Amino acid sequence: MLQKMMARVPNATIICMGATYGVYPNRTGFDDSTGIYNNLGLSTLDYGRALADMCRLNGFESFVVGEECGWNINNIRAFVNNDGAYLHPNATGGARMAEVINRKIG
Repeated sequence: MLQKMMARVPNATIICMGATYGVYPNRTGFDDSTGIYNNLGLSTLDYGRALADMCRLNGFESFVVGEECGWNINNIRAFVNNDGAYLHPNATGGARMAEVINRKIG
């Protein structure tokens, strides 16, 4: 996909964003210190890092939202909506993401 995008718009600035750090809010005693895990044992953070690795190999800008925005289990509720799992940014989280993007392309 990245190679096709580059071929179609070679002068564009393409920035890929890895998944946010996510946690399940209603799980008893949860401690998702590195995010939500799937049945393969991979977290949202793992997928974000894999995307960033692929971008580096292909010369694209990227960032792992949870890491570069500073989101973690202690502050996730300030930046991300409770939509069943804290995963999608709220207005404050969106503003923080914009700061990171501006720094990357600035």
